[in-house]
Amino acid sequence: MDSSSSTALVSIRGLDKQFPGTHALNEVTFDILARTVHCIIGENGSGKSTLIKILTGALERTRGEIQFEGRPYLPRTVREAMALGVMALYQELNVVDDLTVRENLTLGREEHTAGLINNRADIATLVDNLHNLDDSIRLTDR
Repeated sequence: MDSSSSTALVSIRGLDKQFPGTHALNEVTFDILARTVHCIIGENGSGKSTLIKILTGALERTRGEIQFEGRPYLPRTVREAMALGVMALYQELNVVDDLTVRENLTLGREEHTAGLINNRADIATLVDNLHNLDDSIRLTDR
């Protein structure tokens, strides 16, 4: 993607990940512009999950640079990445199949007090997140 026409929201340069005996990612380089959707495709073992895990703070990279909104991006945990707004929705739907769409989309980011979830705050977070993707999305709760 040509990043000269717009500033990249996420910029990945020379990203490598090595495990003992496996070079999972080798010199991955690309930009993600705001309000765009990307698909990561490839054969089993091609590094798709490894890339997502690095971006979401579940794994540390071996080499390379990631910038988020023009600043170095080095999440040490999944929660730290989530606090910056970086998270993944996985295709394994059966993991949380008892939850509603709203509950799935706010999973791990719930507002709570004394262990009780504040559903109104979750709905506001969900609406904000979806409107950031596309402001024409209209929602109703149940």
